[in-house]
Amino acid sequence: MISGLATQIIIVEAALKSGSLLTARNALDQGRDVLAVPGHPLDPRAAGCNALIRDGAALVRNAQDVLDLRQNLTPPENDKTQLNGAPCQPPVMSGRAADKPAQTSKSQLQQDILDRLSVTAISENHLIRRLARPVAECNAAITELELDQKLLRHAGGHVSLRP
Repeated sequence: MISGLATQIIIVEAALKSGSLLTARNALDQGRDVLAVPGHPLDPRAAGCNALIRDGAALVRNAQDVLDLRQNLTPPENDKTQLNGAPCQPPVMSGRAADKPAQTSKSQLQQDILDRLSVTAISENHLIRRLARPVAECNAAITELELDQKLLRHAGGHVSLRP
């Protein structure tokens, strides 16, 4: 229920077998962002958060990290969630990019990928689920972006924008 009400889930302390991780898994299935606060690697109460971060959850060090991730949030198409009392709207393009003719499907997919990435690595699988497009198309677009040196691949199946 909690993951259905929120646009982001922040896990602060969770053991490897905890209800918090079930909520995080439900949030991922619903296309929500999952964030986690790391803990000491030897503390069993932090093992769940550390595993989430390893698997692609956004790392939260302070409140500014949450605010930065919130600005990049794009709700799912069928999500009726409201922020500050107003329905969520996709970001509006401005400047020269808005004046260009409509992009092809392939370049639009690449732009969608870039819009969902930051310099913080996320799980490639999580990214593909959020794109809601065929996996083969997503993999091809990610590979092309990597070859164009616009994104980086990291260990454990993670990707990020190139700084």
